[in-house]
Amino acid sequence: MFLTFAKKASAFNSWFENAEEDLTDPVRCNSLEEIRALREAHEAFRSSLSSAQADFNQLAELDQQIKSYQVVSNPYTWFTMEALEETWRNLQKIIKVQTSKKHTHRHTFLFKGTIH
Repeated sequence: MFLTFAKKASAFNSWFENAEEDLTDPVRCNSLEEIRALREAHEAFRSSLSSAQADFNQLAELDQQIKSYQVVSNPYTWFTMEALEETWRNLQKIIKVQTSKKHTHRHTFLFKGTIH
């Protein structure tokens, strides 16, 4: 159980770091097609979040089982459920910001396009 949590926590953290990088990289779009492609990729990512949520829920269940043994720390990992919960909350914030930015980019592009 401890090793399973460690492996799943490591995989979840890896996925998170990749998602965070993808979501926070600066984006430059020069056409509506690029904006559409970016929005489609973002929507595909958002659709994949249910799988990540399931992984997160499994980690929470494992964490509860581990805590039932009244063990202070997992000898196989430095990841704690509290740290993973903070990671998950941060990702939700990043997703909201990026979703807002993508809508703003489209409107700005459309607005600038009507001026010229």
